[in-house]
Amino acid sequence: MAKYLIAVGGTGMRCLESFVHLCAIGMMDNEEINVLIIDTDFAGGNKNQTTNLIDAYRKVKSINGTNGTPLKDSFFSAVINLYKFIPTYKSPTNTFNRIRTQNKSTNATVNAQNDDLADLFFEDDTQDFDLEHGYRAQTHLGSYLMYNDIIDEIKNTQRGDGIGANNKDDLTAFIELLGIDSDAKVFILGSIFGGTGASSIPVIPQALREASKVLGVALTDIKFGSTLLSEYFTFNNPDDGKMSKDKIIAKANAFRLNSQAALMYYNNSHTVKEDYQYFYMIGWPETAIDYGEVVTGGSGQLNPAHVVELTSAFAAYHFFDSDNNYDKKIHEWQFRTFERDSTGNNLKFDFADFIGDAKADKFKLKLAAFFSMNLMLNNEFYKIDSKKAFLEFYNVINQGRITGDVTSEESEALDNYIKYFSFYYNHLDENVHTGWLFQVRKSTNAASFLFEEESFSENYKQLKGIEWGNILPKHHFAKPNFAERAIGRRVSFNTFTEAMKNNSGKVNFVSIAKTNEKLLKWMYETYKELFK
Repeated sequence: MAKYLIAVGGTGMRCLESFVHLCAIGMMDNEEINVLIIDTDFAGGNKNQTTNLIDAYRKVKSINGTNGTPLKDSFFSAVINLYKFIPTYKSPTNTFNRIRTQNKSTNATVNAQNDDLADLFFEDDTQDFDLEHGYRAQTHLGSYLMYNDIIDEIKNTQRGDGIGANNKDDLTAFIELLGIDSDAKVFILGSIFGGTGASSIPVIPQALREASKVLGVALTDIKFGSTLLSEYFTFNNPDDGKMSKDKIIAKANAFRLNSQAALMYYNNSHTVKEDYQYFYMIGWPETAIDYGEVVTGGSGQLNPAHVVELTSAFAAYHFFDSDNNYDKKIHEWQFRTFERDSTGNNLKFDFADFIGDAKADKFKLKLAAFFSMNLMLNNEFYKIDSKKAFLEFYNVINQGRITGDVTSEESEALDNYIKYFSFYYNHLDENVHTGWLFQVRKSTNAASFLFEEESFSENYKQLKGIEWGNILPKHHFAKPNFAERAIGRRVSFNTFTEAMKNNSGKVNFVSIAKTNEKLLKWMYETYKELFK
């Protein structure tokens, strides 16, 4: 049974980013994930970064024009299929008023009644602001538009206005997949304090069911879950000039009130309780991260990763991992926040805080192994004139043990993925450019976060010089060897490569067709032995 994940709005995209990384480290073993992204902001920075990340992931796995095959006990073990629904609001039809004008009835009385109804619910500025960057915390407008946009997209496809193969758009294909997958699980990632996500979470189940009727598809026995992610970041309030220009702008000082109002709605709405079986309440007990200048959307809306987004990704993981048997009349509330250390001043984080005690060691092993691989490839093989660190490592380690070639494209895809996941160097100016894991660690403001602090250094020479086999506290697979260090060899690399050579005959490559995935499996199994 495939899993279905819907990411909505800018926050949903960042939560999806974390979920994709869980797939990369191997947390979704042997699974196929159908991902639908929904965002009104076509040029959104976080949306584009996440789609680029998924593109790199799929290039690592791609085989014969497909997204690859699911694997077990390896990196990149899940298959990710990406679908997109981007409601397009383009000038001069990018306001609610213009959309309403375009859809005027031929009956003057009906038009007058509709005008009165719109004026009753929506202020003039709300009806006239530019929708291209989303709903800007106007959830009463956003829910109405999103519900109808989903259904209208399917109707347009049925009329022959769709796009893509067989005249189907991505949304149609996604719904048709749901229709043929019995007992499907659908999880929605988004916030409840902003615009697009907050507008969409309450209406998506109903909109999908209504759209499926247009297609003649029956959506039965679908289990829905969602994050209810409250405010965790802030930004400057817009000045008078920006307010005068844009009229409607999300205001961070209203996020907490937005969250409270949304939770009251979710707790009391009979319809929502019928639609969802699981809600995951995720809060941030610290001061909200300040993202500085307000940006309504577009490519400039590219916020760094945050630890609550990783927590949201694990909410999806828990939902997919939960028992398939459930009572539609009962929905469950799951809560997640974090504890403080003994001083009471700092949050503390352990692997179990994200996944629970029973599976903490699994998460610890997989994340440590993948991060260690990142450090190894960056520190041992990445050069100024090379984008193929993974290919260079293959040529050094393989020595005929695996038949076949790792292509330049596959190597570059993995190298690019590592840049998104952790970091990369600019050797020319000796800068460390941080990615997702480094940003997550920084967002915690904790005294320590999962790994030894030196592994998160942003000092070029310090990060280049670490023993990457010793990133886990109290667990060192790179034992000190001063003779090797004296001649410039890193103990971690020698220990790891020797372990790989010794382990090569034990690794099972059955059902793995691609050479690069065989190498990833071989590396994974070796790390598992060294980190156990």
